[in-house]
Amino acid sequence: MNLDARRLGVLAFLAAALPALATAFPRPEGSTARDSYVLSRDHTTMISGSLEKGLDLRARYGSAFLWFRRNGREYVVRDPRIVDEAAKLFEPLRKLEPDQHAVAGRVEALDREEEVFDREQEDLDADAEDLDQAPEDADVSEREAELERRQESLSQRRSELAERQREVAKREEALDLEEEHLEEAAEASLWKLIDRTIRDATAAPAPAR
Repeated sequence: MNLDARRLGVLAFLAAALPALATAFPRPEGSTARDSYVLSRDHTTMISGSLEKGLDLRARYGSAFLWFRRNGREYVVRDPRIVDEAAKLFEPLRKLEPDQHAVAGRVEALDREEEVFDREQEDLDADAEDLDQAPEDADVSEREAELERRQESLSQRRSELAERQREVAKREEALDLEEEHLEEAAEASLWKLIDRTIRDATAAPAPAR
């Protein structure tokens, strides 16, 4: 799906290391460019900021914690209730996953179909070249007619494929937009939760390394 360059870099490297991942879109009002977080619960890790930091924190705190940097200070929350509350903010995103997987599967299937058509076109081009090299006195009318029928059939099937690809692309774009809105909403709520943990001292200063 459509992701910014920073997200793509994180996803490409982290996909094998962390089973699930979400990263930040433009930060909500009240947060700064240096603010970041890592939310980990069970096999799901949500990251905003450095990939290396996320891996280091998982090694340090295990699979259930909320770490964040806020206004230049680093904190960590280990309380399972707070971690669960934070993770639930991203639940609407997980509900998109079945549709996203289904669309990804359709894209792959259509790509495979297009590859088949490409090979078929290569065969047609090769047959046409052979026909061009036939002796001048050879009767090639039937072969020409057959090639024309094959080409028309292939062109029609390509046209139908292109229409299906456009439909899937529209659905993929709609899911991307919905994902972006849900991520923005989840992060805005997460930063409010983070500020609450600072106020009520649920968040402890993260040990210096």
